[in-house]
Amino acid sequence: MKIFLIFTSVMFGVIGQVFFKKAVTGLGTVSVVEAAVVSIKSLSFWIGGGLYAASLLLWMKILADTDLSYARPFSALGYVVVAFISFIYLGESISLLRWIGIFLIAAGVFLVART
Repeated sequence: MKIFLIFTSVMFGVIGQVFFKKAVTGLGTVSVVEAAVVSIKSLSFWIGGGLYAASLLLWMKILADTDLSYARPFSALGYVVVAFISFIYLGESISLLRWIGIFLIAAGVFLVART
């Protein structure tokens, strides 16, 4: 059950990031203030923020029940999932070296999960 909750928290954070990216895609080079103003008007921003908030609340529950040294490495799964979503959904190009790094992160999480 702990791994399910951790994975759910990570997924909420990842999907929140995708919605944040969607909120600012196409803005080009803008100031922080301009990006904030445009983002706040976007439904994608609010969906992303809601998912981030849900991730945070779930993470607090996880920390209450689980050793931090066990739970925290699982958050690195976010890097793995973001890479796949960015490649498939956002059409981003990912170099071989980056894929190798992502594989090493996944291997590290796997080793932590076995303890």
